[in-house]
This record gives sequence, structure tokens and C-alpha cells, in this order.
Amino acid sequence: MKASITLLLLLLCATATSQNLLNMDSWIAGTSGATSDYSLQGTAAQNSRVTLTDPYGNPMTVWQSAADGAAGMNGGFSHSGVTLDTSKTYRFTFWMRSTGPNGCTNYAGYTPYEVGGPLITSSERVNGSTSTWPYFFSANLPNDTWYLVVAYIGPSGFTGGSDSGVYNAADMDPNNPTALPTPAFSTTDFRFPSNQSQVNVRVRNFMWSCSAGDVMYSYDPRVEDVTGQITPTAELLYGSTTAPGPGPGGDTVWNTSGNVISYTAGNVGIGTTSPDEALTVKGKIHTEEVRVDLSVPAPDYVFKKEYKLLSLSEIQAHIDTYGHLPNVPSAKEMETKGVELGTMEMKLLEKIEELTLYLLQQNQQIEELRKQVDNLKSKG
Repeated sequence: MKASITLLLLLLCATATSQNLLNMDSWIAGTSGATSDYSLQGTAAQNSRVTLTDPYGNPMTVWQSAADGAAGMNGGFSHSGVTLDTSKTYRFTFWMRSTGPNGCTNYAGYTPYEVGGPLITSSERVNGSTSTWPYFFSANLPNDTWYLVVAYIGPSGFTGGSDSGVYNAADMDPNNPTALPTPAFSTTDFRFPSNQSQVNVRVRNFMWSCSAGDVMYSYDPRVEDVTGQITPTAELLYGSTTAPGPGPGGDTVWNTSGNVISYTAGNVGIGTTSPDEALTVKGKIHTEEVRVDLSVPAPDYVFKKEYKLLSLSEIQAHIDTYGHLPNVPSAKEMETKGVELGTMEMKLLEKIEELTLYLLQQNQQIEELRKQVDNLKSKG
């Protein structure tokens, strides 16, 4: 029987970006220049973090790249890098938004490095051609609209993602609000080099040689292993797949209701990708209190007259035969199957109550012996 444990967990929005290998923790509104995880594409003056309405209608910190008319890089970022397994397929997504009078080419891509080694100077597209600087996408985006860029990198022989492209949530089909619309722009998918088992990938998002006044905003860059539990692309685009249009749900598999978050689609693993219960944690949990809903009776039955309390000689015989107390699992069983908290607590309480009865019996015997001794003394 399983004990139901109620835990107060602060499960962050990331994580559930839990499958996202990147994060925006270092993006702090009001700061400029590089951050701890993101280096600059351009100058410190061209790059800052500001508060803007995100694709789901919520105020959020985004990366602002403001062109000043200089040649070359005009703002953007390059992530410090994540090490990827070249036998797997990864989905890359970026939210991008442009504004300004002149129009500017926006780039989303990556730079690959050997792990602990040099830059990989040739990246293979899924059509077999190669590129020195791999870009998923480059185009002049229409002003003042958030676009979701979706692209993939896969192993040798990978033919591309089924939903690669650049999407505008406003293009949703009202008759099929959970389906992806036709991409507004195409993207390019890539393959990992076949001679590397791992590659360090640095995600990039930037503007190039733009006119002063052109601005690009970037939000929620993501790299996700598609073999894991990832948010469906349609849900990333719309914020929800249960209601049309963008909503406050954001990029999360959790349901929200007021101050309550919940998840009912399966098991949740923390520190493990193979949860075997509703919540499986591989590691330690630090909390002030754990409340257990009992699935076994509390052992006050020990104090009922019909309860058969074993004699101490019977307990001794059980220990001699089995090596543990009656009605308590053996050490081997606990090491193999683990300990069910609610059940074990009740077994321990049962033993405490039995010990109390043994003490009461012994006390009664001591009192009777004392009386006999006192009687003998009075007669002597």
C-alpha cells in the first residue's frame, strides 16, 4: 500500500522549463551589456534587458537589441554553450519581434564547438549542403509582432523536423485552434557531425548592419531533447492548446487555477527521467513538515481486549527464526523494496504500544512481587 504524501513544492515555471537546457535567470530588467550566461553580439550599448509584454500578454523581461547604424553586429546574444549528444535530436525555439522604420535582418542560429576543443567550421544542413555559420533563420520580420522560430538539429541521416518554421499565432485556424498554422517563414534544420559523439552548441540571436532606430526583441530561447517530455510546439505558440489564441498559460505543462498549479497527465520526476510514482525524487527533499494520509489503520487496536499480544518467549522464537520483529519487514526487504513511510510509521507505533503493554505487565508483576516481599517482611 502506498502512502499519499502532500508536499508543498515550489516548482518554477522553468522547469519546468524542466526540459529546457537554457534559462533566462540572468536576464534582469534594467541591466545592459553581457550576462553570466550570454555574451554580446555587438556592443554593451546595443544590448539591454527590458520589460515588455511577452507573446502570451504578460509583462516579462526580454533581451533588447537596439541598432545604432554601425556596420557588422548591431545587437544580440550568444549563449555560453550546452553540450549535446549527437545521437539525439533537439528542438531549438526562439521568440523574436522587430520594430523600427527601416527594417532589419534578424538572425537565429548557433555555433558548434568540439567539447573542450575548437570551432567546428562546417555544419551540414539536412539537404546535404554545408555552412560555415549555421543559421536556422534570417529575414526581415514585420514590425511589432512576436514570431516563434522552430528548428532542429539531429544525428547523421536526420531529415528535418515536421514542424520547423517561423510562426505567427495570429495565423491560427479558428476551426482547428490546437493545430499549427502555415509557417510565415521557413527555417533550416541541421545535422550533427558524424565524427563527434558530443558537440558544444552556443545559441545565437542577433541583428547585422542595421540602421539606427531598428530594434529586435528576443524571448525564451530554448533547446530541448525531443525524446523527453517537451511542450508541444502548438502550446508554445498559443500558450495553451485548450483555448484559441495566446493566453497566460505560457510554455508549461502545468495547469493553473489561482495560486494552485497541478499536473495530471502522468508521473513527475525530479532528478530522474523514469518516475515510477506520481512524484519520484532522486535525491534529498528539504521541507519543514510532511503530512501522510494513512492507507492502513492506526494501531490503537493494540489496546483492545481481543488483541493477541505475543509473549516475550514467542517474540524471542520469531527473532531466532527470522532475524527481525514480527510484523516488521526484514532488512533485505526494506533494502530491496524501500520503506513506505505511512505503513512503517504505523508498524513502529504498533511496536511502541506493544512495548507499553509489556511494561505495564512487568510493572504489575513487580507490584505483586513487592506485596509478597512486604508480607514476608511483616511476618518476619
